[in-house]
Amino acid sequence: MAKPTGGFRWRPGSEPPRLESHSDAKLRLLRAYLDRYFDVVCALPQMDVLRIALVDTFAGGGMFRYRGAPRPGSPLVMIDAVKDAEARVRAERRKSFDIDARFFFVDEDADAIKHLRQVLREDENAQAVAHAISVRNAASSDALPSILKEIANWSRAGRSIFFLDQCGYSDVPNRDVRSIYQSLPKSEIIVTYNFGAIYQFMNDSAEFLTATAPIELPPDRLREILKERKVQGGRYFAGRLLGQHLKASVGSQFASRFFLRSEIANRDMWFVHYSKITKSRLVMNEAHWAIKNASITQGEPGLDMLGFRPNWEDQIGFDFEFQETDEGQIHTALMCDLPHWLEQFDENVAPTKGELLARTADKTAATEQQIDNAFGSLHNEGVVEILTPSGVRKRPDALLRPSHRILLPRQRRLFF
Repeated sequence: MAKPTGGFRWRPGSEPPRLESHSDAKLRLLRAYLDRYFDVVCALPQMDVLRIALVDTFAGGGMFRYRGAPRPGSPLVMIDAVKDAEARVRAERRKSFDIDARFFFVDEDADAIKHLRQVLREDENAQAVAHAISVRNAASSDALPSILKEIANWSRAGRSIFFLDQCGYSDVPNRDVRSIYQSLPKSEIIVTYNFGAIYQFMNDSAEFLTATAPIELPPDRLREILKERKVQGGRYFAGRLLGQHLKASVGSQFASRFFLRSEIANRDMWFVHYSKITKSRLVMNEAHWAIKNASITQGEPGLDMLGFRPNWEDQIGFDFEFQETDEGQIHTALMCDLPHWLEQFDENVAPTKGELLARTADKTAATEQQIDNAFGSLHNEGVVEILTPSGVRKRPDALLRPSHRILLPRQRRLFF
C-alpha cells in the first residue's frame, strides 16, 4: 500500500484532511510565485500564445480543510493561476492571447487520486481545461520519465514548472532533478526537503548514508557537516553546506532555500527553487516577500543572506522573516555590500546590471526592485556610477536597465 502524501489521508466521500499553517504558507507561496512568473513571461507584447506544462508529482487529494474552511490543494492552485494570468494579460491587450497549458498530477496513493479526480470534476476551472489534465496513480520517480517525454514531444521549448512536494527528503532523488533539466532545460523546479529530519538524525553510520542515498550525500561532505554541528550555531552552518551540496549535485545555477515557518516541532521544511534563469530566481524572492512572515531564513541581510561567515560574533545567525520592517534592513545592508562587491572590478570590465544580478541573485533575499533602489541611492550619493552602454552617466530619473554598467568612482577606488 502506498504511503499517504505528506502524512495526509484522503477518502472519497469523507471530509478532507486538516492543513497546518506551514503547509498553507507553502500553497500561498506557490501561488505567489506562479502569479509573478506568468506576469514576467507574458510581458512580451508580441507573444500571443504561451505554451507551458505544470507538473505536480505529489498532488494529493486536491482539497484540505484549513481553519474550518475548504482549502484547495496544489493542483487547483496551478489551474487557477493559469486562468487568472490569462485573464490579466487579455485585459491589457487588444489582440488575442492564450496560455496553452498542460497539467500533470501524480500521486502514488490510490485513494488520494480518487479524491483528486472527484475534486477536479466538481471544479469549474478544472472542467474548463479537463482536456489538458493528466492524472496518474504512480510514484513520482516512476511517472517522471514518461511525463518528460510527453512534454518534450509536445513543446519544442519545453517550458515547464515542476512542484515536487515530498514529505521527507528521499522521495525526490537528485537524479530526478537532473533528468528534468536534461530533458527540459527551460524548466523551473521546486522541491521541498525536511531539513529538520536530516539534521536531527544525522550521523556517520552506514544506515544514515543509505537513507540519504537519494540526495547523494558523500561521506566526506557528511563528515564536514557533522563537524560543524559541534560548534555554536552549527545548525545554520550545516544547512549552508547541505544546500551547497544539493545545488551542485542537481546542476542548477540558482537554488533558493528558505524555511517555511512552522509551529510544529521538527518540521523545518526547506522550500527550494532550482532555476537556471536569473529572473526566475529573483521572482521567487518576490513571492517570499508577497506572503510576508510565512517563510524564514537565518543570516544577515545583504549579499550573504544564505550563508554564514565564520567570523560572525558568537557564530549565530539571526532570523530574517520577510516582514515590512526587514525591508529597511535589507536596503541598509545592500547599500554597504554592493560597493564592496564592486571593488573586485576595474572600470574597463565593470559589470552590467544583468551580469551583476546573475552573480549575486543566489546570495540574497532581495528582489530586483530592492537592488535597483539600493543602486539608485548609491548613484545619487556618488558612491557608485551607473553608465549607459554608450558610457553616458545615467539620469537620476531613468530606469536602471540590464545593459547599464555599474562601477565605483575612480577617486573612491584609489583612496577608499
